[in-house]
Amino acid sequence: MPLDSLIPTAQICLAQGGGAGAGLMSMLPLLLLMGLGYAVFVLPQQKKERQYREMIANLKEKDHVLTSAGIFGVVTNIQRDQDRVTIRIDETNGTKIRVATWAITGVITDDKPGGTPPPAKETKK
Repeated sequence: MPLDSLIPTAQICLAQGGGAGAGLMSMLPLLLLMGLGYAVFVLPQQKKERQYREMIANLKEKDHVLTSAGIFGVVTNIQRDQDRVTIRIDETNGTKIRVATWAITGVITDDKPGGTPPPAKETKK
């Protein structure tokens, strides 16, 4: 293609506002939308994951926990190398179950609203 035929095309593009600044300005709304989506969806999820990892890392014996199956129990043993936790689910006869650490959905404390530990031993009359 001869050089003479490219010059009019370049002049038309510049005359119509097709310069480098116009391309960036047309992408600005898309970039702002992507940034807003990141701030609204990704950052809160990362914060929740970080808090969950801290909760599992700080899990210790005698903590009252809730599993993803809705089972309340007290931690009796933690096997971090195998990602397992043994919890006692019945105080009267000492029934225990072993669950994966990912099945622990929360540690229950007295000061947490709505979360109360399972009742203590029931007394028989």
